Amino acid sequence: MQTDNMQIDLAGRVKNTNLSPSKVLWPLFEAITNSIHAIEDAGINNGRIHIMIERDNTQQSLKDSDFAPIKNIVIEDNGIGFNDNNFNSFRTSDSTFKAKRGGKGIGRLLWLKVFEHVQIDSVFQQEDIFYQRCFDFSLIKQGISSLKREQTDRTDRITIVKLSQFKEPYQKKCPKSLEKIALRIIEHFLIYFMFDQYSIILQDNDDTIILNELYQERIRPYEETGSFQFKNETFKITTLRFYESSINESKVHLCAYQRDVWADRIDKYVPDLGKQIEDDQRNNHKKFIWLAYIEGQYLDKYINSERTDFNIDEEDSMFISKSELVKKAISHIKEQTTIKDYLASINETKKQRVEDYVQKEAPRYRHVLKHRPECLQTIPLKFLEEPHLMDLELHKISMQLELELIKKGKQFLTTKIEDIKELSQYQVEYKRYLEQENELSKAKLADYVAHRDIILKLLESHLKQSDNGKYSKEKSLHGLIFPLGQTSDDIAYDDHNLWILDERLSYHKYLASDKALSRLEPIDMDDDKRPDIIVFNSSLVFVEEDSRPFSSIVIIEFKRPMRQDSDDPVEQVYGYINKIRNEDVTDKEGLLISVRENTPFYCYIICSLTKKMRNLFELKDFTKSPDEMGYFYYHKNLKAYIEVISYEKLLKDAKERNRVLFDKLNLPR
Repeated sequence: MQTDNMQIDLAGRVKNTNLSPSKVLWPLFEAITNSIHAIEDAGINNGRIHIMIERDNTQQSLKDSDFAPIKNIVIEDNGIGFNDNNFNSFRTSDSTFKAKRGGKGIGRLLWLKVFEHVQIDSVFQQEDIFYQRCFDFSLIKQGISSLKREQTDRTDRITIVKLSQFKEPYQKKCPKSLEKIALRIIEHFLIYFMFDQYSIILQDNDDTIILNELYQERIRPYEETGSFQFKNETFKITTLRFYESSINESKVHLCAYQRDVWADRIDKYVPDLGKQIEDDQRNNHKKFIWLAYIEGQYLDKYINSERTDFNIDEEDSMFISKSELVKKAISHIKEQTTIKDYLASINETKKQRVEDYVQKEAPRYRHVLKHRPECLQTIPLKFLEEPHLMDLELHKISMQLELELIKKGKQFLTTKIEDIKELSQYQVEYKRYLEQENELSKAKLADYVAHRDIILKLLESHLKQSDNGKYSKEKSLHGLIFPLGQTSDDIAYDDHNLWILDERLSYHKYLASDKALSRLEPIDMDDDKRPDIIVFNSSLVFVEEDSRPFSSIVIIEFKRPMRQDSDDPVEQVYGYINKIRNEDVTDKEGLLISVRENTPFYCYIICSLTKKMRNLFELKDFTKSPDEMGYFYYHKNLKAYIEVISYEKLLKDAKERNRVLFDKLNLPR
């Protein structure tokens, strides 16, 4: 007897090997995989795998009184066995001996992650002589111990792997029912059962399940075979509704030589086939996943030597790419009755949900429903349960349509008359383009109008008295219309709401919000006064270049709603005007800018018309507006037009302007 330990920190490797208790059967799967590989290497046609479940009858099952907890699992096969090559691979950490089959050399580490120790007894043939190799494998003995290798009189190959003493918490997570374990094995090794390659038996003291027969009885009835042509190649497709699955992913598998080589998720191509699918009433609405297996001489020809992938250049048109083949297979699947009916029902549900959302909440996407209804099929049903996700998906489709229209518009603009061969066809396409472009423009306008409506609701909330009896500060209202401390060079065109005050204010040369006069870009002044908003409009045309006067200057002042002790806003405005008019003003390059005597100033004072404010404006000889919600005055000497607008009027007028657009676009209120 001798011992031969691995030259690694085995305990550390096992500790650092992650395995969730939900994957408790993986060590068994690894053992079955080893048995399959051993049978393949033996080159026999009567491969068999026998799995024995040994239960701990001394313990009472708390969840299922019919089954005692599992203590040990024994796996027996008639494969090539633990010959010298396989044994040397086993004792080598992270062995690459099985790399050609996709193995990573960690299966035996999973054994010790879940079980206390493993016993291996293998009879194998080497150069016409049969040998028996036995050894133990555990963390306690730091790897391999009790190793024996000796010649034997037996003449039949057999390998027995015993996984002993389930560890906590894995034992609690292990299915106790023999049938459940059988179905999990079939699920994991489905391709082998489809081609009926090996005989696999599962047994405990009371029951025996021949997995091949269970597959024929429970799963084969939901299997369908067919074929399709693609680029002069013929492919066989086997589809399967798997009702007993513990996973949620429907997949397409590409196979070669009756081996599963490569797989892709179906929901990447058909989002609604991602999770488990509910069958119709005939099958009691049971849930299943959809699996498809593709075979063909083309795939056999291009499989790589490791049988882990295909030697196919996805970018080379000479090849049939894997993605092309998967798409073709999915087209075939979608025509099968069960899936066709399921998708038709799903698409009708999606159509109703999207139409309802567009009609009530987002009319800006009407053009999507009309011109891209097929795109709704690409939106996962789960997204339609969340309005913000639905909106995001519709926005993506709308943007895609917009890009297509931009491209099409450029084509029409660059097409020469002499290049038009079919005028009638050209006119039809051009008319369709104009129709789509017009509807897209309406949709974008509708989106903008809806955005403005939200801003007005926000403004209205700012004007109301809060729970503590106070009103919003002028800075809050100011910031809603234009961000404080920013200029028109700092923010995007759509990131302000000057339209609330006057649509024309959106078009200007330069605007500054709550900036000192000394820090303004267009002028160079030594003054720290800070107008709430100051606007410099473009230079006048047809004037000498060295004078460059502004066409007009706009000043806007905000006062806190319902404030009684406010400073005199009129004098503030006059102070700004005098400062700019009476001092030499230069641009940032030091060149003189002409603020001519006739350069007009337009000034807005936004405030609450309290009694104190009304008295102030009337004493200064301001004229009351016809609706009595504001005042106006023209200062001849300063060439300044001053308008006082109450917050109530500001909100009312902005709402009315937006309401006109709502009505024109037939938008719901």
